[in-house]
Amino acid sequence: VPSIFTFSGNADWTRVQGEAYDGDYSMKSGSISNSDTSSMQTELNITTAGNISFYKKVSSELTYDYLRFDIDDVSQGSWSGTVDWSQVSYPVTSGTHTFKWIYLKDANTSDGSDCAWVDYIDFPEHDTSGTEDFNKSKIIIFPNPSYGNFTIKSTSKIKKIIITDITGRLVKTINPAGNNQVFVSDLNSGIFILSIFSDTDIVKRKVVIN
Repeated sequence: VPSIFTFSGNADWTRVQGEAYDGDYSMKSGSISNSDTSSMQTELNITTAGNISFYKKVSSELTYDYLRFDIDDVSQGSWSGTVDWSQVSYPVTSGTHTFKWIYLKDANTSDGSDCAWVDYIDFPEHDTSGTEDFNKSKIIIFPNPSYGNFTIKSTSKIKKIIITDITGRLVKTINPAGNNQVFVSDLNSGIFILSIFSDTDIVKRKVVIN
């Protein structure tokens, strides 16, 4: 489960394989009983106003059991019944915000798979807590965005690069060649986080693959 999320309610969301919009995995709401809830949330410091987008799928009792998405405890949208993978997007201002996905059930009756799935969450630019300020580190990545081929310029030797997707899922570990070229054109387009381990630093940087 991506470490970026915390859980509440009567059952945790889980990372599941075989049901996904993109790739092999998605997040699925917990198995709950009537009148229960299953919530997944994260709090981020948004540095640049933008949009949060994600794909959702729902299989529930129409109009009674549903997936709801909140920003700062204000409902942005809800979905029930049979909803195939589809994307939604909502504007987010700069500052600290809480993003929450809740699957809720009413007092009786279940239908469908009685759950919701969320995948391919794209957050606006935000602080990656606990990492060095990129501008203070002597590591530069270019071009960014690219089609999957990046060059990393560093004043110290790079030992390892870990690539995760926007939800924190490990995608690939790279031991770079001496020229610090990173070839990841086999990845789908999207936003990824490069964790760069050098002799003197650990730096995280968001990159975009077209």
